[in-house]
Amino acid sequence: MNIKEHDNFMVGVQHALSLPIRARCAELTVLLDRGSLLELHSFFPVLIDNIFGPQGTLAWGLRSITEAQEDFHQLHHFLSPCGPLFKFIYTLLKDPNIKYEFPLSYLPTKIRQFLEYSHGHPFYSELVHINPQTKQIMSLLLNPFDYYIFHFAYHLINPWQQRTGAYVTSWNTVYYVLCCDYIIHFLPTDPQSAVLPVIYYNGKNPLQAIKCSLL
Repeated sequence: MNIKEHDNFMVGVQHALSLPIRARCAELTVLLDRGSLLELHSFFPVLIDNIFGPQGTLAWGLRSITEAQEDFHQLHHFLSPCGPLFKFIYTLLKDPNIKYEFPLSYLPTKIRQFLEYSHGHPFYSELVHINPQTKQIMSLLLNPFDYYIFHFAYHLINPWQQRTGAYVTSWNTVYYVLCCDYIIHFLPTDPQSAVLPVIYYNGKNPLQAIKCSLL
């Protein structure tokens, strides 16, 4: 892949992000299928920032769009466990070296303080990114799946989004319906149930972390 092809892809996806929700989801679905692994790797954090607006930028309205609105079904399909976004994520997971930095400031205060003073939390111990000079924790290094889920969770409590008016107005919002979908799909009640699609996953298993902490 040459620089021109990469630039063309980025121009295409940036244009798609400027479209209304329905056209945006449709256009991104096509472009994500065509992108190379390198292009997708570069674009992923841009897309996540655009969806959730962690720094207070305009997000996709997951906490305000309800089933009664036209954009609901397009958003729900695009972000569903078997939809285009997760197909994108599963493609990135094929490379175990792909990691993204999740700011420490997005974590709950107690978790952040625990990490800063002990470095010993069983779930986060292998994820922390430490400055080699200052020995201070700078961020978490997460695989694409975890990076998305962490941002999805943070979106609910992000003070920037609350200030911009992204209030929860109904249990029928895209956000809460997706919450239910993710729990049912990724955390089945039957331990023998397979989570589809069957892929290589090099992230953290919270149940294993809990077991280790109890030993």
